[in-house]
Amino acid sequence: DETESFKLGPLNLSIQKGDAVVIDGGNGSGKSTFIDILTFLYERKQGTLLYNGLEMSDEDIVPFREKIAIVFRESYLFQFNYESLDLIASKEYHRLIRLFQIEEIGLRFAADFTTIVKLSSGQKKRLALILSLLDDKEILVLDEWEAEQQESFRNLFYYQIIPELKNKRKTVIAISHDRH
Repeated sequence: DETESFKLGPLNLSIQKGDAVVIDGGNGSGKSTFIDILTFLYERKQGTLLYNGLEMSDEDIVPFREKIAIVFRESYLFQFNYESLDLIASKEYHRLIRLFQIEEIGLRFAADFTTIVKLSSGQKKRLALILSLLDDKEILVLDEWEAEQQESFRNLFYYQIIPELKNKRKTVIAISHDRH
């Protein structure tokens, strides 16, 4: 109904560069809505968002979005987003597809994007995370990334990938149902 809207808040949150923040809560508690507002996918009607201590104006939205890599709950990969990347030549890409144990899939993907339809949900999310990491953005937003992952990949994410990102002073904001 266009006459009704939803409300999130009041919310007061400070995230520093290099923080890893996990937002958890039950179904329908507003986790994904919060991410959609934070990344300007939903229009903010009131309130203030500060970035590097400066209030964000409407003109700041596009440059701010350019600093964010997002992996949504439902991962979709499109060739036109990555055609400028030479994945076959990228040492980091090869390291990451080995780390996430999708080397064969990752190499086929790099050569022919049509192979993505044959991937499981967990494999698509791993590949989406790898491509997001290659984007090398300041902020990484993950909406229930671990949901379809085996425990070994969840552990890899929590105990290796997040510490790596923190060491690089990247900010990670993750929505999760995993209390781990």
